[in-house]
Amino acid sequence: MILNITVLSITGSVFGFRDDFVELDLQYGIVKGYSPYISFMHTPVPAIDRSCSGKAVIKINFSGPYKGVKFLLDYGDSPRLWTMDISDSETGDGFGGDNGTTSNMAEAHIHNRQLRIYGNSLPGYVDASTNGGHLMKVVDNFVKKGSKVTIDISDERIQWTNGKRVEYYESPYLYTLNGQEPAFGRLDYDLYAGFNRVVSGNHRVGSGLCRVSISLYEQGKDCEKGTHNCHKDATCINTRRSFRCRCKPGFTGNGKSCQDKDECSNENGGCVHTCINSPGNYTCQCFPGFYLAPDGHGCLDKNECLDRRGGCEHQCINTLGSYECRCNSGYSLQSNGRNCQVGTWCKTNLGCEHFCSSQRDGACSCLYGYTLVNGRQCLQTCKHGNGGCQHKCLDTPQGPVCSCADQYKLKDDKKTCRPSCGVKNGGCERKCTDLTEGPVCSCPRGYRLHQDGRSCLDIDECRGGNGGCSHKCVNTRGSYECTCPKGFKVDHDQRSCKDINECSVNGTCDHICVNKPGSHHCECRKGYQLYGGSHCSDVNECSNNNGGCEKNCENFDGGYTCTCGKGYKLHPNNKDCIESTRCIDIKTPAKADMSSTILSGGNRQVIIECKDPRARFTSGHVGRAVYECGPSTDYLWTFEKENKSLATCSGYYRFYVSNINTSIC
Repeated sequence: MILNITVLSITGSVFGFRDDFVELDLQYGIVKGYSPYISFMHTPVPAIDRSCSGKAVIKINFSGPYKGVKFLLDYGDSPRLWTMDISDSETGDGFGGDNGTTSNMAEAHIHNRQLRIYGNSLPGYVDASTNGGHLMKVVDNFVKKGSKVTIDISDERIQWTNGKRVEYYESPYLYTLNGQEPAFGRLDYDLYAGFNRVVSGNHRVGSGLCRVSISLYEQGKDCEKGTHNCHKDATCINTRRSFRCRCKPGFTGNGKSCQDKDECSNENGGCVHTCINSPGNYTCQCFPGFYLAPDGHGCLDKNECLDRRGGCEHQCINTLGSYECRCNSGYSLQSNGRNCQVGTWCKTNLGCEHFCSSQRDGACSCLYGYTLVNGRQCLQTCKHGNGGCQHKCLDTPQGPVCSCADQYKLKDDKKTCRPSCGVKNGGCERKCTDLTEGPVCSCPRGYRLHQDGRSCLDIDECRGGNGGCSHKCVNTRGSYECTCPKGFKVDHDQRSCKDINECSVNGTCDHICVNKPGSHHCECRKGYQLYGGSHCSDVNECSNNNGGCEKNCENFDGGYTCTCGKGYKLHPNNKDCIESTRCIDIKTPAKADMSSTILSGGNRQVIIECKDPRARFTSGHVGRAVYECGPSTDYLWTFEKENKSLATCSGYYRFYVSNINTSIC
């Protein structure tokens, strides 16, 4: 097959055959067209029952002149499970994020009636997702039986068309077909597509997609030539006919005019303390006494006491957003807040909470960030350690009042904050629920919660009772499938297996189809012989010993006949020839007597009688028969013309005694 395709491609280059189009018939396993940029990883094989469940996987290379591909999907049957999977990697398993070879692994699949689009793992992908993972877009009720839809893939873009409904999605986290440098893995220009299965294997399959047309197309060269008018802060993207401009991340505009996007103006950029905008980007910073959380937005308390006791001479006590120095017994804190001096006169005699400005005038003073109350106590303000607040601090006469950044909630201690489900989905991989104690993660059906309380692990339903499957159970991510051996298909309950009646499909056998559990076989009518497992051809009986004919043998479809020359006719045995003006001789049957007479007109008459007068013919209750043969019967005995057999006697006879019917042999 490969050699035939290669020959066609050479001929096509001479006669102008297209090298940008391939058509797959998944119902009958037929491939039409050829392109050197499209190769088969799994060639289409027709389904046993001729249904739209044939499977194929192709690889498309975009290092040549073509920079986009359009898939026309024809659903001749109801879509079931995975009918399309388009991935940047050969490890695509239908759910995105399967980075077996590269970080540049975007993916789109059609599962049942739904189209789902997943982004790759390049830095920043989480912010572009809808679930904190890789999912970027979901289109419900996209296909059904009879649908003819189009999926158009180009660099960092996917477009889908269903009737008059045309939509698209663009993102730097989509397909990287221009050789973008990956964060890890090898650089390539390849795209993989699986039909009625996922790219990586047969562990996730489907049915309903009957035909696929694959069309490659070129894009313009304006971006390479520099003949575009995109802004300096925009990216130029070649399209099929021209180019388009798209502002880079961190900028806004139409691509021909781009302005810096001030992320800090929208909810402080998600920063809990300070947001600093910069051209095309922004950064979060924390107040003194805090450090930036791993998510780049939150702020966590810094334990200053871990670094040389925070500069304290005696004791260092860490507090939220700051720390305090304390002195050992018999010492008091000096005005610098760090060193200690002998004696406690200030606290003992004056009741100063912090220190005395002077023992001579007896005045109490407070450390920086505190205010003096009642001449003795020191009240913390927002200037010291952010008032003990993790996020926001407001000074009031009663002291600092803490609050939290957007989508965070204040804990019971009235100082620290906890994230809600609105912040990175509460750290949950799937479902997040806000409760009093904070976000609680849960998982959808088919998954269980990991011990980290955030991730979801697949439940292997096949481990318990084979998943309820009558034959083989195949575990999938979040679900499972029952599969059947060859010659069977999954029944409506999705668990048991039902025999495929191959004989219900016209053309399975030329003549007679005999279905049996898991298989079938073909038979031929009399006069035909089987070949190729399903076809019937005529048997030429005349080729073997002249069909047993004495003279001529004439073959015809399904049989043959013997014929005789002029002046002869066929013997009743349909093989021998006798003179057409002579009656055949009759041999006297056993247990009988036969007499012969020539009648007027030339006919010959024979009378056959059983020797025992009590005996009867096997064909009735009489023991005497009369037959004629001659010119008036066309030289056929009357029993021959009536298509009967010559009468024969048996040892069976009857007699009657006292009206009792008795048989004696």
